[in-house]
Amino acid sequence: MKGLSKLVKAILAVIVIVAIAGVVFLFYRSPSGVECKSDTDCTYNCSCHPTSCVVKTTTCDKICDMSCQPGTLDCNQGSCICVNGKCSVRWG
Repeated sequence: MKGLSKLVKAILAVIVIVAIAGVVFLFYRSPSGVECKSDTDCTYNCSCHPTSCVVKTTTCDKICDMSCQPGTLDCNQGSCICVNGKCSVRWG
């Protein structure tokens, strides 16, 4: 009987963990794949010489050189915009 009690406790623990993971996933998932609603929701990805845009979630603490690399978002070569619910780059 003791073995059955441990099995039941293990099964319940797994169910609770799966339920918590599901709630967290649903909470942090963007509804219908929508990342942004306006251009202000988007920012450069956190890298030196970024080439893509992402949803603003945290601040970027990277320290990079001040050079303007071609084909990047450096020196206003492009900007981040929201297009059909996705963060995108507008070049030029």
